Amino acid sequence: MDDSRLANLMTYTVFHLGVYLSLFTALIGAGILASLDHWLLRLAVACFAGAGVAGAVIGSNIPKFVTAENFFKAKIGPWGLRMMTYDAWATIEHGIFWIGFASLAVPFLLCGPSAFRL
Repeated sequence: MDDSRLANLMTYTVFHLGVYLSLFTALIGAGILASLDHWLLRLAVACFAGAGVAGAVIGSNIPKFVTAENFFKAKIGPWGLRMMTYDAWATIEHGIFWIGFASLAVPFLLCGPSAFRL
């Protein structure tokens, strides 16, 4: 019997990957037009890329499991490596996403676009 929680988690993960890829692409595109010389912009790019990697590890491992309980207990990683549990990967994914988001949002809210001028 398939566990609907895994299907829901896959949908949730695919949404996150789309967000990370969009933000990553937008920042790289902005770098072509302007410059990613500011350390906060480089931090955001690195964070969104890292969140995408963690999300991809989660998403690529979901199809290997039939129940959510087995998935949540198993150690997963890229290329079949057994590194960390879903909880650890999700914590990394969400944590570094919010660091990247804050590195853009907080300076922008406090100083506007001038926050990213050197």
